[in-house]
Amino acid sequence: MKVQSLSKTKRLREVPETFEALKNQIETIIKDERDPNTIVPSQRDYHIKYQDGDDEMINVSDDDDLQTAFDVA
Repeated sequence: MKVQSLSKTKRLREVPETFEALKNQIETIIKDERDPNTIVPSQRDYHIKYQDGDDEMINVSDDDDLQTAFDVA
């Protein structure tokens, strides 16, 4: 699994078991790239997606979506 931000791409060594764990890992990776003046705390400023078998980008928004992404991978 890779996390791509504005300035870097990072491979995650351990695959998160839950969507919440994945969000926490992403938050840690991108925290230094955020502008605190433009971020609303209740909103995410990133998207979590995977590429399916038809080469379409699919949004991940919960544990079920994350499990589907793992199954496709």
